[in-house]
Amino acid sequence: MKKILILGTALLCGFLCRVAAQGVEFRDLTFGQALEQARTENKLVFMDCYTSWCGPCKNMLKNVFTLPEAGEFMNAHFVCVKYDMEKGEGIGLKKQFAVRAFPTFFIIRPDGTVQHRLAGGSQWERFRERVARGLEETTSYAYLNERYQQGKLARKQYSHYVQALKDAGDRPAVKNVCMEVFGQLSDKAKCSAENWYIFDQEMGPADPRFEYLVDHKEAFDRTVGQKIVDEKIYSVYGDELLGINNSKDAEWPERIGRIAHQMQKIGFEKKPEIENTLDYVVAYLSKDI
Repeated sequence: MKKILILGTALLCGFLCRVAAQGVEFRDLTFGQALEQARTENKLVFMDCYTSWCGPCKNMLKNVFTLPEAGEFMNAHFVCVKYDMEKGEGIGLKKQFAVRAFPTFFIIRPDGTVQHRLAGGSQWERFRERVARGLEETTSYAYLNERYQQGKLARKQYSHYVQALKDAGDRPAVKNVCMEVFGQLSDKAKCSAENWYIFDQEMGPADPRFEYLVDHKEAFDRTVGQKIVDEKIYSVYGDELLGINNSKDAEWPERIGRIAHQMQKIGFEKKPEIENTLDYVVAYLSKDI
């Protein structure tokens, strides 16, 4: 009897190791069956919403979910399923879960409610971090969003809420929440490392947060670190100049003028590079080159 138990345990361990080595195990289940299986196994459901033409979707399936470490982590926590949003059951699921971009991933409770939403793919290390946030209730989208809507979100939870909104791909909400916090903080609090997250987001030179960052750069250099602040400023200006150059916006002189005016106030690493790019964009749009 003892030998049988040992043999059975060895076979089970071997099976589990093979599953992990093969990457994420996407099961051939309907959505209802996946929920039932999650209840049985005391797990959550991980749902991959993809389309046949989506390049990032294919990359995730081919280069990320096939990794042994991805299988080890995902298979331990989830009943994993994937559905083409343009075929079969996927058509209804797309509407039910308001899927607007691909790939989109959901962490779903056995009762069918969404715990966390992830928009877009990434390399495994970063994707694992995003999924891990969804596994932890206090950093999950559903929990934090409910707290926010009820007016019960503690100040220290706002950074987690913004991160959950970023995970979900809700850019307008990210900006709105950051602007809300920005408007409530004192100057000292705005310049603190704790609240750097409201500045470390997508924004342009005209954004009040960025204008504040420029005007208080020395304070941010002390609390956040000059290298981090310089990289943020360089990124904002670089993205803005690229956008101006590509869009040929009729208001480009005003946008260029804003950058030039701001840069007179501050110094930052790679400032000469931005100045050269600015000169090029002006010449290009003025038809001087």
